[in-house]
Amino acid sequence: MTSSAAAFSGNGTLRRAQAALDDVNATDVLRALIFTGAFLLAWVTVSPFSDLSSRDLLGVLEGRDGLSYMLFGMLAITGASLAFILHARALAALLTPAFLLLALWLAFAAAISPDTGTSFRRLVLQGMVMAVAASAFLMPAGRVRMAVLLAAVAATVIALSYMGLLVVPHLTIHQMGDLVESRLSGDWRGIFFHKNLAGPIFVFCAFIGIYVARTLSVALGAALFILSAVFLIFSGAKSAMLLFPLVLALSFAATQARGSVLSALLCFGPLVLAAFLTLGTIAIPAMGSAIQALPVETSFTGRTEIWKFALEKVGTEPLTGHGFWAFWGGAEARYGLEVGPTQWIGSVSHAHNGYLDAALSLGIPGLLLTLAVFLVQPFFDLRRVAARTGERALALLLTQIWLFGVYLSLMESFLFNRHNPIWFTFLFAVFGLRFLSRFRSTP
Repeated sequence: MTSSAAAFSGNGTLRRAQAALDDVNATDVLRALIFTGAFLLAWVTVSPFSDLSSRDLLGVLEGRDGLSYMLFGMLAITGASLAFILHARALAALLTPAFLLLALWLAFAAAISPDTGTSFRRLVLQGMVMAVAASAFLMPAGRVRMAVLLAAVAATVIALSYMGLLVVPHLTIHQMGDLVESRLSGDWRGIFFHKNLAGPIFVFCAFIGIYVARTLSVALGAALFILSAVFLIFSGAKSAMLLFPLVLALSFAATQARGSVLSALLCFGPLVLAAFLTLGTIAIPAMGSAIQALPVETSFTGRTEIWKFALEKVGTEPLTGHGFWAFWGGAEARYGLEVGPTQWIGSVSHAHNGYLDAALSLGIPGLLLTLAVFLVQPFFDLRRVAARTGERALALLLTQIWLFGVYLSLMESFLFNRHNPIWFTFLFAVFGLRFLSRFRSTP
């Protein structure tokens, strides 16, 4: 990828977009198709506008899951092959010791899983999703083209979701008749299956709006930001709404901070505090008692019961875990609870905490490797990128997505969660920071 910032400054949206499209050849078209195809497959998916009142919903989603696997596989082969031809050195930058050790540990966790078939299928899909996310970042031939393509993807999701509110509101707004969480009636979900997917993706669209405003067009970027923020509010996605302003503030401060210590405090200080106020209330009884005394809702929408159960199960297999994404849905989770008011926990699909689910799946060693790859390494990559002035707009976007994912993992589980759209976007940011840290200009 190349950059011609001087040619673009102060010449308007049309001039910038036109310059970005100059000398486009067949390879550039293929690269653009891979990029947009990857994001649209991850975000829009093959099953948008799901009817949550249909009793056939589960079977339909399972059938389309196979199609998703096939399409991700095709994109992984095509994208990784082209990225290897064009940017082999960039791809090699991902092969850090921590990443390689994590890959080996994931394979180990799948091998010892009580449900090896499910674990290995999900492991293969993980490899494909990672390949697609890594190669997608290397596809746009320049920062402006990156902005154009990201704007197109965000605008597509926003347009489809808002049009869905007008044309098929029963498929884009949670309803009382939904078989899945009817209590969410009235919350906007757009093209997504659940408001807790819609909220984070519209946060990402708002971040893209900031990047587009700084790189391509202030008007277009502002429109993307405002439309995304409005949808986020009406989605009722509490975690996303709470984290949105926090991450905006932290990301601007962290990318401008001159010292690594200050930057680390900005990035991780609130995270540690939030961890103590969430999981800490379960692991440390005294803290739990103190929090219970506060005049606020402290069950985190039922999460505390799930966390308590999950922490107990982490303690039974602290070194190896319970198999790669094999615990929830397995016999121990479904039938290992005594009859009582908390028996419902056996029907949940994840721990509502990504770090806790990583420990359940991979054990404590796997959790530490996960933290090394997805928290520690991206932070040091950010510090290298922040020291350069030419990468600030893109570095800010990637930092915002990364930090949002880091903090959201305290309340939601998307780490290693197959082709989850939040997970794909988080990977895109982590790999992007790695690439930018190793190369003076965008690869």
